[in-house]
Amino acid sequence: MSVADVGWGMLFGRNAQESGDLCLICRRAAEASQTPFFNVQDGFLTTHTVEKVRLPELEFMKEYIGSPAEKSTNLMDTANPIMSGVVQNQDSYMKGKIAQRWYYDRVGPALREAFDLFYEKTGRRYDSCCRTAAKMLNTLSSAWVATWKHAKPRSIFCARAASRSAA
Repeated sequence: MSVADVGWGMLFGRNAQESGDLCLICRRAAEASQTPFFNVQDGFLTTHTVEKVRLPELEFMKEYIGSPAEKSTNLMDTANPIMSGVVQNQDSYMKGKIAQRWYYDRVGPALREAFDLFYEKTGRRYDSCCRTAAKMLNTLSSAWVATWKHAKPRSIFCARAASRSAA
């Protein structure tokens, strides 16, 4: 909950296979959109369950991710200084929030491309459920678990963490 409103992308893996796959997808989408991503998994069920996982080969990972040197930006470049961090006065806070929209607008297409390429290369399809969901529920913590348990197959809600201030 402490990271619900940080502005990072969040992908949730339901099992060890998804957690491993989404790690690569998060990395590719993060570098393409210049927006950080969380790869979220259950802290007990995923890590303490014995199940088979098809891990990608090192060569595939290098091909899928690409060279970090081509995508990374040096944020500590003294020739091109930038302001970073959260310490801002009220007059500049909203300007910073508005400037973030450029990055947020790039997340959807970057994630779509990462999902599609991963499916093309592995045959394992991942998707943003919000594109096809009949309903969307903004929730926190245990409310998501209750909704998941009571949802009918094929009518799953798309859940997105919301900060308390947005509720």
